[in-house]
Amino acid sequence: MSTTTTTPNSTSTRISRKMYREETKRSWENKLQPYKDAVLYFRSVLVWQRPIDFGVLLAVITLSVWLFFNLKYTVLTMASTLLALWTVGSFVKDRANYKIPFDGLLPPSYREPTNDYFGEAVGMLVQLRYAVGDAIESLLEFRASNPPRFAIQMTLACILIAYIGSFASGSVFFLLGIYAILLTPGIIANSVPSKSYAVIEPYVKVYVEKLLVLKDKALVQINQRLSGIQINGPNTPKTTPQPATTEQKGSKAE
Repeated sequence: MSTTTTTPNSTSTRISRKMYREETKRSWENKLQPYKDAVLYFRSVLVWQRPIDFGVLLAVITLSVWLFFNLKYTVLTMASTLLALWTVGSFVKDRANYKIPFDGLLPPSYREPTNDYFGEAVGMLVQLRYAVGDAIESLLEFRASNPPRFAIQMTLACILIAYIGSFASGSVFFLLGIYAILLTPGIIANSVPSKSYAVIEPYVKVYVEKLLVLKDKALVQINQRLSGIQINGPNTPKTTPQPATTEQKGSKAE
């Protein structure tokens, strides 16, 4: 029977790491405070509280990836184009003093002071910041503790990835990776179906009601036109029988 013991060094390391991440979160909150509305808006998009905006985001990313891989853009060309667009946009923004009204796009629940969505969003960013580092650190620890097993598992994993990569192009896997990253926050936040419906329903209901109003108006116009046709009769011209000619009368007599 084996028991696991926790050394003082490992405990102190975890405590110091947790304190450092909490300090990083507070620092990021202070830095992102001027962009609070933008952070809250993108959070509402990623957790599917603005489904139409999320769909537009997926469409834009899909189109961008398609253009990059199919129009033979190089990394240098893409980076230069994005830098040029950012420079022009910054110049226009500074001259026009324009500010994107993210606050007007936020859901009503985000304006309640009891909901700390901003702190939650910054916490998610901090977790993503350290997720890659923790994964690499775990791999290095596994390699140091058991080198043969690490070599065998890493080799098999690379062979499996290479085999899967032979079935599709790199752009497909790149796009699937982006989809997975964008869909993960919404799946986690709406893991319960009833909760997902309760979150999305108020925003979808507005568009459903508009569609129902348009449907009722269309039915009224169709009924009015049909009733007008029944009263006035069809607009097709009536054909009157023509009198028979002498040649037709002679042929009948024969």
